[in-house]
This record gives sequence, structure tokens and C-alpha cells, in this order.
Amino acid sequence: MAKKKSTSKKKSTVPKKSGLSKKARKSLTAKTPVQKVLLAGMAVLIIAALSLFLPSEGAEMGDTVTFSYSLQTADGGLSESGNLTLTLGGGRLILGVESALLGMSVGDTSSITVLPKDGYGEKNLSLVAKQFRYINLPLTTEADRSYIEEVLGDTPLGYGVEVELPGTHWKTTVGSISGDTVNITHYLVNGSLYYIFNYPYSLKVIDVTDDGYIVENLAKVGGPIQIQGRLGYIESVDDTFIYTDFNHPMAGKTLLFDLELLDIQRASEEEE
Repeated sequence: MAKKKSTSKKKSTVPKKSGLSKKARKSLTAKTPVQKVLLAGMAVLIIAALSLFLPSEGAEMGDTVTFSYSLQTADGGLSESGNLTLTLGGGRLILGVESALLGMSVGDTSSITVLPKDGYGEKNLSLVAKQFRYINLPLTTEADRSYIEEVLGDTPLGYGVEVELPGTHWKTTVGSISGDTVNITHYLVNGSLYYIFNYPYSLKVIDVTDDGYIVENLAKVGGPIQIQGRLGYIESVDDTFIYTDFNHPMAGKTLLFDLELLDIQRASEEEE
């Protein structure tokens, strides 16, 4: 049995008493391609507006984040990896990494290239110090009497008494004593090596003269050295000088990072 063709029509949603003609009311209810595009655009705008009032899942300034990182300098000279927990905006992250972490959600990864200006800055040549590779060590040096007495402890101060001076690994004895000044005599053996405490090199005696000893600093390139609270690294050695760099080891270098955000602790949660 054949079905009857439906003659029902879709009713207009515009009231008949709106003052509009039948044709105008029909045009408002039609779903033309243009209308569909406009409706889709309005939906996107509504969703975007609502998202402004929804809590963000990404990391924000003030949040404490835990992330893993793998770092390599672009020249391949240095590399390291590990996990860190730091507060965004706390001043302990270089700008390039902090900017990358902002907006990331837990589980997100990012590979970034950090230029020196967003990393550890350009290398400051004024922070590269140099010292002579070969030095003359006199047979005797002067020291403050109270200091030598402190080093000797219960041992009475007197001519010929052996003194173990901090930082030296050769024999030293008390020479002449004049008021508050004590002359210390140094005894080094030609050809011998002597380790200097807290310095990344040894001293080698290469000659003995009437005035003292000629010693060579056997510096190890890359070795750390701390002088007056500043940490530096032996950068290079030539025939005359030893160059010590007190810049950050990654100053002036382009850095390649692989990051993964592991956890976010909201600033508001920490305050509660």
C-alpha cells in the first residue's frame, strides 16, 4: 500500500502578529548556508566567552611546578637532566624555561631553544681572570705572629719549629722572629709535585735558585676553583697564563631543552 505524501509544513517560529509578511517570516526561519556559518561563529564566540570564567588547567605565575628536563648546549659541550620543583615567578628559573612552562598542563611536553638573552646571559669577559702559569716561590715568607701561634697550638713558638700551614703540602719551619712578625722557611724538593688545597691543580718544582723555587701550576682545564667565595672554572692554559672563568658555565651558550610538566600545585592551594 502506497504511503501518502505528507503535506505538513514546518511552522514558522516567528509569530504571525509580528507585523512581518509571510515571506519575511519564512526567511528568518530558513537554514541557509550563510545562516549556518553565522550560527557556528556565534557558538564559537559563546564557548570562548565561557572559557574566560572557567579555571585554567595550565600552569600560571605563582604556581609551584614539578618538571623533568633534558638539557644540552647547542655546541654539544655540556648536557644534564633531572627533575626540579620551583615556583613560577620566583626568580629561580631562566626566562626561556619559565615562559615555556607557563600554560602547560600536567603531562604536556615541550622542546625549546633558549638563546643566551633568555638563558644565562652573554659571557662577560671581565669575569675571566688570568694568572701566571710559572711563579717564583721565595725561600722565606712573612706571617703574623699571632696566626702562627694559633696554628702551633700548644707547641711553643721558636726557631726551627715545624709549622703545618693550611693549604701547603711541603715542610715549613719557623725562621727568625721579630716582634709581631715571623719568618717562615719553605722546603721544597726539585722535581716534586705538591697539591694545593681547594685548587684544581698541583705545583711542580722545576728549578731551585738562591732566591727560592720556580714552580709550575699544573692546571686541569675544566676544574673548579673557588676564590673569595666566587666559583670559577679553569677555561684554558697557554704557555704563559692560566685563564679562570667566573661566568656561569652556560653563559653565552644557546641551550636546547626537552621539558615535561609532572605536577602543578596552585598558589591558592598553598595559601590554604
